[in-house]
Amino acid sequence: MYYNFEFEPNTLYQELLDEVSLLFKDIYSKDNTSYIMHCKTVANISESLFNLYFDKEKQTENMFKILAVLSICHDVYEDIPFENLNNFNLILDKIEKELSYNFSFVLREYLTYNTTYMDRLDYINNIAFNADFYVKLVKLADITHNSLVSRLHVFTLTKATEKYIRYQREYSAIFKHLFSELSSTNECSEFLRKVNGY
Repeated sequence: MYYNFEFEPNTLYQELLDEVSLLFKDIYSKDNTSYIMHCKTVANISESLFNLYFDKEKQTENMFKILAVLSICHDVYEDIPFENLNNFNLILDKIEKELSYNFSFVLREYLTYNTTYMDRLDYINNIAFNADFYVKLVKLADITHNSLVSRLHVFTLTKATEKYIRYQREYSAIFKHLFSELSSTNECSEFLRKVNGY
């Protein structure tokens, strides 16, 4: 299952989306869907989770923009060769200045899984313990989409089951810290409080 996502036309944000779409032009998910659709779907899911978990009275337009940019770009540094990122980095730098958020650092530090120097547990724990709530929401959205049967059916039943169980453990680990963070800053939605018995 995939969901489309667009920014307002003729904006810096749509320019970023166009650039990321170009970077992923010839890259496909294991289910043979254009990879940019995964990024767009993560943007949609993370926005839904934000609305579900975060106190609506404290939401701002810039928060939605930060979340959307991180979602669209969450796999760029992991999957695209550095030499192809000049234009992407220029656009991202302009957005960083506009939103006062260090996207390039956050994307590299928390949302780039480099198997050459970290294992999966370290990667998830870094997000759970150290990343802000935007990163946690994006990773929860990424895990949610990766857990769908439509994306797991390309694996053997044993492999798909292993992946699904791992994804649910990762979701739980990150969610626990997200709830704790939002509760401590009084930014937790009423829904999330009730779900967790508060």
